[in-house]
Amino acid sequence: AVTPQLRARARFVIEQVLAKDPERHVLRQRLCQIAMAGRSFETAKEHLTYLVTNQRDSADVPFLLGIWHEAQNQLPPATEQYRRAIKADANKVEAYARLVGLLKQLDFGKQPRYAAEIEQLIVTALEKAPHDAVVLSLAAQHAQEKGDTSIALSYLEDGLKQHPNEPKLYLALARVYSQNGKRWQAVDQLKIGLQKVRKDQRHDLLWSLGNLLLDESRLDEAHQISAEIREGNPLSADYLDARFHMQRGRWFEASKQFERIRLALKSVK
Repeated sequence: AVTPQLRARARFVIEQVLAKDPERHVLRQRLCQIAMAGRSFETAKEHLTYLVTNQRDSADVPFLLGIWHEAQNQLPPATEQYRRAIKADANKVEAYARLVGLLKQLDFGKQPRYAAEIEQLIVTALEKAPHDAVVLSLAAQHAQEKGDTSIALSYLEDGLKQHPNEPKLYLALARVYSQNGKRWQAVDQLKIGLQKVRKDQRHDLLWSLGNLLLDESRLDEAHQISAEIREGNPLSADYLDARFHMQRGRWFEASKQFERIRLALKSVK
């Protein structure tokens, strides 16, 4: 469920099923995800409360609670929920990735408190799932942050051998090249990724490619990417168009686009 209309339709169908069979816990978990994607946090909380009572031993429930807190920028309780998810199921690698990301946010700009925990989480995740795309992207990002570019690239290249259709790996590879001043290689990797991944997984690749092309002043190509994005995400396209107008010196057009974006974001509750 991507658009608000599709989310609403999916919610309606799942709610009808749950009304007849409330023990469909996996389906209720999916309903929580849909509600959170639409920022309907009270609805999600209602179903999460039910799951906490009826799925006491599940790692999925604290994981979803972590997402619920994280989406509302409640980082300390989110970290605790992800830790609970890992304790309930040491093989739940998505929780490792989420927890590492939050711990890095909590450490940002401060004396590091969580460096040892982050390191151990990444080591453990690699032991549990050495070929998982999420884990390899996480390990590559961590290696790059430590200045180990060759190790970061090896993780991602190995990942692409295992998962040639995984968008996260192309995004991570492009990020490593871009951070090392090789934007043209980053652009090439994103273009390769767009040829490999499913159509419904192309948005993040297109978004990154559009911004990189603007950084490289390849404006016509960037404008084409914006047009491709617009059908699925008009707000992202507006942002790219605003940057496009700025780089062309069209300040009035750029300001109108940014104002449209501001109003749209303001309306999101």
